[in-house]
Amino acid sequence: MQIMEKNHTLLIDNGTISSDDISSAFNNSNVIVIKAAQSQHLAVDLQNDELKKLSSGTKKFVLLTLGSTGTPKGVVLTIEKLMQSAKLFSQWSQITPASRLLCLAPISSMSGLRAHYGIALLTKCHLINPDSDASIFSLLTLIENQHVTHIIAGPPFIKQLAMLLSRINPQSLSSLQYILCTGANIDNVAVSKIYQTLKVKTLNYYGLTESYGFCIAVKPDDFNCDDTAIGKAVSGVRLEIIKPDKNNIGSLRIHSRRLFDQYLGQEKHDKTFLDTGDFARIDNAGNVYLHGRVDNALKLSSTELIYPIKLEEMLSSALTGNQVIIYALPSGYGAWIESPLSLLDVTQSLKSALPGKYIPNEIKVVADLSLSPLGKIKAINEEANV
Repeated sequence: MQIMEKNHTLLIDNGTISSDDISSAFNNSNVIVIKAAQSQHLAVDLQNDELKKLSSGTKKFVLLTLGSTGTPKGVVLTIEKLMQSAKLFSQWSQITPASRLLCLAPISSMSGLRAHYGIALLTKCHLINPDSDASIFSLLTLIENQHVTHIIAGPPFIKQLAMLLSRINPQSLSSLQYILCTGANIDNVAVSKIYQTLKVKTLNYYGLTESYGFCIAVKPDDFNCDDTAIGKAVSGVRLEIIKPDKNNIGSLRIHSRRLFDQYLGQEKHDKTFLDTGDFARIDNAGNVYLHGRVDNALKLSSTELIYPIKLEEMLSSALTGNQVIIYALPSGYGAWIESPLSLLDVTQSLKSALPGKYIPNEIKVVADLSLSPLGKIKAINEEANV
């Protein structure tokens, strides 16, 4: 949906925005604001004076984040730096005019905006847009029929694909070369199964919206099913670990000229570094390993600090791979768990497999924990045993 305003054009991402829509909007405005249809972000209304200031300069995007790692913000981005990110991304992932790219990231995300606008314009590749509510089965049919070569997705897609491998004829996906994964650490068991069955490499990449979404990546030649690294610094990026502990784990800082201009309504960002808010470790070869968010560590009853991603891995393993999503409570933490079992059975399974300090203070068992392709919770269906 496109809404023309005095100082900007607002694009509401309902799954139908194309690169042509963005190009058309730039014919009428210097500033394009993009928000997800489900977002309740009020920055456009609250900061209209700031949008007026932006409209007097060069063409820019304002991407309204959903705030999954903090308070929702309007991140001001330039076309020039977006295209730089698109060029690097295309070179890294070997996207050419002959490529057929299936992007599961919405255009209101950094990965989606770069693909639908930057990569599409730069490489002239064939961009394939799925339905916003497409199931894994319809996506597999789409990949086969459209001869997809590259997929941009998140960890949930990879996990679903790995679970269905026994039902897939590898020849039906023979065109597929790479799955480009963004969002978080990924399941290396799933990555290994996909490679062994389909001979398709799953390449992880990392970057916040403020850094144009591409700072660290696993190169195709460095692909290793057994390595949990999220990659190495890409061109134009230098990494630093702030205040490392005895295990060399500390706060990850990115040094780059390819950073956002400012947050809407705030002063211009004139620094050449960005504190990511992630704890990480860098080995001697430059490989980066994530260890959780600086601001969302959870304190267990033992006073031990632990990060949600680690807890999710532990609980999922104890439940033979069931999907788990952790959330913080005023005291301790809770967990959404996708399982056909009863609350009692799930609780007993966890208690028999894990020390008491790791058992959630609150457990909610659901039949279907629906996640977006990038790992966001879309819906919770058939809630039970809460």
